[in-house]
Amino acid sequence: RLIWREWLPEAVRSFLARQTGLVSNECEALITLLASVHDIGKATPSFSFKATGPAERVRTTGLDLPMTCKPYSHAYMGEILLGDWLQERGWSENVFAGYASVIGGHHGTNPNGGSCEGDLEDIRFEQRKRPRFVMGNEDWKAVQNELMGWAFEGSGAAWCEDALKQHAIPAYVQILLTGMVIMADWISSNEAM
Repeated sequence: RLIWREWLPEAVRSFLARQTGLVSNECEALITLLASVHDIGKATPSFSFKATGPAERVRTTGLDLPMTCKPYSHAYMGEILLGDWLQERGWSENVFAGYASVIGGHHGTNPNGGSCEGDLEDIRFEQRKRPRFVMGNEDWKAVQNELMGWAFEGSGAAWCEDALKQHAIPAYVQILLTGMVIMADWISSNEAM
C-alpha cells in the first residue's frame, strides 16, 4: 500500500489506472492484494515439508504433511491457488489469469512461458491425481482459502471486487504489477529495516 501511495510517481499511478480501467483506490486495493498473497504457494505440502523444524510444527496442527514430496516452486503453486480461488468466486479466466500470473512471476520468471508451462501442467495433473502431495487436501485448502480471504478483505479488494473482476490487464501491466510485488517482497524481507 505504501509503495502505491508514497513511492510510485503520480504519472505511473495514472498510467496504471488508465491501462486497467480502474480508479486509483481500486488500483491500490489490487496491488495490496497481490502483494498480500504473493507467497500463498508456501501454504502447501510441497513447500512446507522442506524445513524439518517448521514442518513438524505444521504437522502438529493436524494438516497432512508427507515427509517428502516433489518440491514445486511456491510462486507457480501460488499462481494456481490464486487463479482457482478467483475462479471459484466467479471471475473469468481472461481476468483472473492476468492477476494470478503476477504471483507466478514474483521471483523473476513467468511460469506461463517456455519450459515452465510443463511444470504448471504437472502440478495440475498431480493435484487431480494426488492432491495432498502437491497443493494439499481439503484441510490445506481451508487454510489457503482463509489466508486469501483475509488478504482480500484487508487489501480493500473485497469492496471493489465487481470492478476488479471486469478488467483484464494487459501483459505489460502484469509486468509492472509484478515489479511492484517484487519490490514489496524485498522491502518486507529486509531484516535490516
